[in-house]
Amino acid sequence: MADWQGAKVTVKGQALLAKITAGRAKLEIPRIAFGRGKLTNIENATRLVQEIDDAEVITKVQKNNTCTVTVRMTNAKFSQGQNIAELGIFATDPDEGEILFAAMIDARPDFVQAASSSTLVAKTVTMGIGYSNADNVTITLSNSMWITAEEVLSMINDELRKYSNNRHKINDSTLAANTEQTVNVLTDMIGNRIKAITGEDSWAGNPVNTITGMNKILTDLLKLINAIPIANIQDFNKNVISALDKEKLAVLGVKFNFDNPNAWSICFGRLFGNLIIQGGLSDFSGATYKDVTLPINAKVVLAVPVDTYVTKDTSDSGNQIIKFNTGGTTNSSIRFLTNLNTTYQFGWFAFCA
Repeated sequence: MADWQGAKVTVKGQALLAKITAGRAKLEIPRIAFGRGKLTNIENATRLVQEIDDAEVITKVQKNNTCTVTVRMTNAKFSQGQNIAELGIFATDPDEGEILFAAMIDARPDFVQAASSSTLVAKTVTMGIGYSNADNVTITLSNSMWITAEEVLSMINDELRKYSNNRHKINDSTLAANTEQTVNVLTDMIGNRIKAITGEDSWAGNPVNTITGMNKILTDLLKLINAIPIANIQDFNKNVISALDKEKLAVLGVKFNFDNPNAWSICFGRLFGNLIIQGGLSDFSGATYKDVTLPINAKVVLAVPVDTYVTKDTSDSGNQIIKFNTGGTTNSSIRFLTNLNTTYQFGWFAFCA
């Protein structure tokens, strides 16, 4: 089993770090190589003992004084089995070109068989190279086993088999939430949103109007509106606004009727305590009292006769008095009294609740 020892920086690597900390260069890692040799004096080494191949650089990230490199090593060029015992990190020196920056050895190297169609193996390694000055360098290496392509496929198939017989019935009553959930719960939430969008009883229902259908309806409506003359569109807008206003008033309980001047009414709705004002014209018809029918049945709080509308018989020279009588008033009519029975017409209004 592999046992990679801590990496050491070579003399040339130390010289490059001195240039980097002095601002004369940057840490550039062009390649990382691996070999089968036994590297014993890393500090003075300038190359690997028996280099086999370059590792494939997958990612390389430089941030401040840290360079993180992920590479993949394979046996694609192995004509025979090899012990992978040494790893070299190469850098670019502005004065010398490519140098062996650092190296590490494996005290118990893995044996990797020769490449063939059935034994292609690979190993992915991530290493972090960090430094604060030329004398303080740390190199960390993630270690993983060599694995064949067949083993990778086998692991993938094992994972897929876990779900091949997994059955789940969507519960579209599960309300959606923007939180981490299992796959089953997420599918339930998606089903709930589909049901809400379509307006159907179930997420699996067939909506009467699809998105494509609604788009066609809206397109046809816009074409129809564009074909209407401007004057008609203006009238149409006024009618729509008027209808909307009436609808809002009706919802609040506001209603009115001024069609009959002898019996009119207006109810101000909930916002004003359902206050009702009613009024009209009436006459005593030769009697001394008159029960006036209310347009809207309600409790009469106060009723007032309006003398502006009072008319007198020319043969009568007396003064007429008209007053509101609470005793004879009900929720459906108001009683007015008078001292003269020759009055033909008078006006009135009442406050009701």
